[in-house]
Amino acid sequence: MDGKLFEVALHYTYPGRKSAFVRAQFAELKKILSHRHGPLQMGAKTREEPVEGVVTRSTAYQIEPAPGRNLMLVMTEVTDAKRGDKSARFSVVYHNGEILQQEGRRVIIRRDGVDVPPGKP
Repeated sequence: MDGKLFEVALHYTYPGRKSAFVRAQFAELKKILSHRHGPLQMGAKTREEPVEGVVTRSTAYQIEPAPGRNLMLVMTEVTDAKRGDKSARFSVVYHNGEILQQEGRRVIIRRDGVDVPPGKP
């Protein structure tokens, strides 16, 4: 990668687990990241209006451990009142904004390989 990496996102899903379990895992990871990098600050909290009985809630925390670098922890919970179902997942996102100052070819790494966006140097 030659130092060109600028964002990494890890998505945590627990198929078959209750939303309360996922919230507990989120809280534990938040505690670990806060211990390592300093207290995470509330970034955003949203609750979408129900659409056909489905409500989505998201909570985000963030910290800038070094200038130009951001670490975010985001939890999303979906509740389906009609079916009595609730699910949740969370993500950890690391973004290195300083890398945007550097010139060079951009790439996107996915599980299935590496892509070079069209029209990018």
